[in-house]
Amino acid sequence: TSILLQASPTSNVVSFPSTAGISVAGNITGNTAGYPIGYLNIPQVSFAANATLALTDAGKHYYSTLSTANTLTIANNTSVSWAVGTAITIVNRGSANMTIAQGSGVSLYLAGNSTAANRTLTTYGMATIMNVAANVWMINGTGVV
Repeated sequence: TSILLQASPTSNVVSFPSTAGISVAGNITGNTAGYPIGYLNIPQVSFAANATLALTDAGKHYYSTLSTANTLTIANNTSVSWAVGTAITIVNRGSANMTIAQGSGVSLYLAGNSTAANRTLTTYGMATIMNVAANVWMINGTGVV
């Protein structure tokens, strides 16, 4: 017996009357990159030099052990189609501060602060940025100034 499950267009929740006798076969993946369904880990992107975030960075974390100051720039929605809710974490285990920069037309707000600006992530700091509207991002974490 086969069961066709279809989620509502406004919800990612699928419901059915009984789970008795349900089995899933095959390779179930959450997206074309082959990541498993669910929140199992946060894939790492090694930060080696100045970089601009790309859509493929969504849900990942940048990791730096650099000894020189570098900049990670948030791209504008005209060049990257960021979905609202896109989150990226940044970990700075390097001996130099990192700059999280607003791309052209992008506003980056430190949680609890109403002024948009580039932000600094100090050594051994960790922060998460989240897209909350077109070209509007929030940042919070330890070591963010």
